Amino acid sequence: MIPKYILIVLFLVSTNVFGNEKTKGIPEDGEYIYQVRFAEWDNAYHSQDVKVIINVDSIKVYLYKGELTGLEVGDLFEEGLLRFHKQSGNWIIISDEQELELNDVGGCTGGPTVVDFENKIYEIC
Repeated sequence: MIPKYILIVLFLVSTNVFGNEKTKGIPEDGEYIYQVRFAEWDNAYHSQDVKVIINVDSIKVYLYKGELTGLEVGDLFEEGLLRFHKQSGNWIIISDEQELELNDVGGCTGGPTVVDFENKIYEIC
């Protein structure tokens, strides 16, 4: 017979009560509107917004309002996996786990895009 406390722990783990290290800190699944911040213009904001759709640890970013070169409202701008970049302390969008090893992310570095969940900001170059 299995002790009750072991059954309780198994239940909590199976229902993900403890959380998954990869998704800890990511907002709940859903749709959000984020402001676009332009790193090359001293982090200025303009009239562009994006719709961010989060599903567990994946993200899709669509142009929601304004104009961006080559995109119309509703077009997919970026998609990938959300990961925490320990070196910079930022959440980033990656397409390959090896991108986590890059030193430079966000802005105009050519590295993965930074997403600021707290301030609802999507940073581009």
